[in-house]
Amino acid sequence: MDLRLWTFGPIEYHTVLSTDFTTESTFENPVPVLGIIWDRKDDNLSISIKDVSVSENLSKREILSVTQAIFDPLGFLAPVLLPAKLLLQQIWEIKSDWDTPLPEEIKVKFLKWFENLQILTDLKIPRRIGFGDKSSWSLHVFCDSSQQAYATVIFLRCEYEGKIFVSFVSAKSRVAPLKKLTIPRLELMACVLGVRLSNYLTEALSLSDIPNYFWTDSTTALFWIKRNDQWGTFVGNRVREICSVTKVNQWSYVPGQSNPADLPSRGCSPLQFSKLAWWEGPVWLKGPPNSWPKLEIKPDEALISSERRKGTNLSVQINLNTYPNESKWYKRFSKFTKIVRVLGWVKRFIRNCQNLFVNKEPFLSTDELQESKNTLFSLVQGESFPESGNSVNGILVERDQRGLLRVKTKIIERDDDYAFRYPILLPSKHHVVDCLIREYHLKHSHAGIQTLIAIIREEFWIIAARRTIRSVVKKCVRCKRFTAKPPTTFPIQLPLDRVRDAATFEVTGIDLCGPLILRSKTKAWVVLFTCAVYRCVHLEVVTSINTEYFIQALRRFIARRGRPSVIYTDNGTNFTGTSTLLRKVDWEKVVSQETLNPINWKFIPPTAAWWGGWWERLIRTTKNLLVRVLGQASVNYEELLTILCDVESVINCRPLTYISNDSDNLLPLTPSMFLQDIKESGVADLDLLDRSKLLKRQRFLQELREQFRCRFRKEYLAQLVQRHGQKDCELKVGDIVLVGSDNLKRINWPIARVEKLCTGRDGRARVVKIKTRTGILIRPVRKLYPLEVCSCTQDSTV
Repeated sequence: MDLRLWTFGPIEYHTVLSTDFTTESTFENPVPVLGIIWDRKDDNLSISIKDVSVSENLSKREILSVTQAIFDPLGFLAPVLLPAKLLLQQIWEIKSDWDTPLPEEIKVKFLKWFENLQILTDLKIPRRIGFGDKSSWSLHVFCDSSQQAYATVIFLRCEYEGKIFVSFVSAKSRVAPLKKLTIPRLELMACVLGVRLSNYLTEALSLSDIPNYFWTDSTTALFWIKRNDQWGTFVGNRVREICSVTKVNQWSYVPGQSNPADLPSRGCSPLQFSKLAWWEGPVWLKGPPNSWPKLEIKPDEALISSERRKGTNLSVQINLNTYPNESKWYKRFSKFTKIVRVLGWVKRFIRNCQNLFVNKEPFLSTDELQESKNTLFSLVQGESFPESGNSVNGILVERDQRGLLRVKTKIIERDDDYAFRYPILLPSKHHVVDCLIREYHLKHSHAGIQTLIAIIREEFWIIAARRTIRSVVKKCVRCKRFTAKPPTTFPIQLPLDRVRDAATFEVTGIDLCGPLILRSKTKAWVVLFTCAVYRCVHLEVVTSINTEYFIQALRRFIARRGRPSVIYTDNGTNFTGTSTLLRKVDWEKVVSQETLNPINWKFIPPTAAWWGGWWERLIRTTKNLLVRVLGQASVNYEELLTILCDVESVINCRPLTYISNDSDNLLPLTPSMFLQDIKESGVADLDLLDRSKLLKRQRFLQELREQFRCRFRKEYLAQLVQRHGQKDCELKVGDIVLVGSDNLKRINWPIARVEKLCTGRDGRARVVKIKTRTGILIRPVRKLYPLEVCSCTQDSTV
């Protein structure tokens, strides 16, 4: 019975018995099997290479296309493909574009390799790899490297009817990293590659019951593996992987000239490869085992020892009186369990030095951990209660057998646990106590203060427990993520644009509300324009919220109400798009034709809707009126325009000042009173009017305007006061904060660091620049939730 490879692929190998091929009808012309040509008559495998041509302006895309067109899942052509891989690495290193012509040097190398590529189609490799019983089989893995690449090749050795057959199974080569490594390190990487490939083949071909032999010509890498010592990170990780799969006695030395992996690690041209019988394996492998290479080698001990893990021996004399904190060794650790285990190992070391019996167990027993805890609590009590008698802070205490201070409770007569009746006394301010509370807090799923008091009371009595536990829980980052509140900022006076004497709609705020569903099943949005000073409202309708439709609404507004000098909006894409387009206008050309000034477009910070509260409140009023007027009615576009005009009229008639019940008092000011504050322009019929009457009328209008503005200043602006009932929180550069979002749950809010404070007119920061994992953002202070956790209190659970 012999084993044959039925299909070949980069993922799996499948096997089938040769008894499937016995009739003459099976010996037909060669057939393709997953990209490989199988000659069923001679039972050989060959490689199919497409007849391709390359252009004069050779590019990275063409080289990659030609190289990847050669399908070689077994690694049969590994020596030939290596030069192409090295060229690709060189191209990547010079950072060439995909279609940019390559340097002449690379072109010459590639064309020299490419010209004899079709020779590879004439090469044939026997498909049959197994003969006779598996008991005579053995798998031989060869590893080697050069300065440019490392490779491995595997052969199957079989003894059948007095003959020895060596069959090629698989090979794999890898280019060396761009970061230069030493040859011994590359040789070790080749050994890792060989172990991985052999482990894969033994599982895929069910060859786990046959012996494996590993060969390398690097004495340094061989002794790294055989000694399996405390090597550095690079060597240690790879040696551990090798030793986890193979045994030390499976590795042997082979001279470089007898190592078949030397060819795929250095590469060759197609013409050179066609003249070699590389896939037949080394000649010495066809001999008996006693003729295999067994050389006494002398390694370079200096080179081997250079990869040992570096250790640092320090001899430092410390005066504890000068540096009292150096004696607090436990402050180096933030976990209670870590402190206990460190103390436990120290105590074991002391016992091992004093006793003849040495405890070499790799873990601490329960008794050792309990003894370590008792010693730690005794140390804490000795530091906190140096002169303790029968009472500590008014609490009656007594010492137990181990010398620990325990509290005398009023439940001594119960039959409960001794620790519950006599809890261990602990101070309120101590690093070990804080670590103990944090340990219980994390162990019990971030329990609250009341729960922690009850749990800790089962064994310990902490002085001022509630205050101490609260201070520790308050520093928990995980809990802070769900309990942090946004800071409040000190109120600032209104900007000049909100309070200065200006014409109506000279300073305008804009926002959209909707959508509304029309009778034709289309959507419509309401564009609200509001005066920043006199609170007038102008409503427009758009059927889309893109920039083009908004510009049309803005044109209609300007045609009816006049051109504003300042516009305030949020950061909607239609607003930002319009502002961008206006900045691109050639204003020199515009001014030459008409006297106009650019609109000063101002945006509120992202996600800070309350900064535009003076138009958001009117949006709400508009929505309420539309809901009450429309109800569930469906209207068309013209009807909606009419309704919005009515809504606009109602909003503009709302009172801005106090409405008195006294009929003798003046009428309240309304926005509609200021909508008439426009300049009158002459018409033809003025010639028919008496000049004195016209001047009198003009003076009357002017006086009326002044009276309105005087009342507006006294009755409306004078009532605007600042109120602030909470203490504002000042963020600092470097603070860690949560970035609040209305579209995400709190657990998914990202964490950011404050990069820059953007101060306002009063010198206080209300907007900051923050750095998140995705980039730099601008956010208002009220959307940030400070964690306020010192780095020394953070633990690994965060």
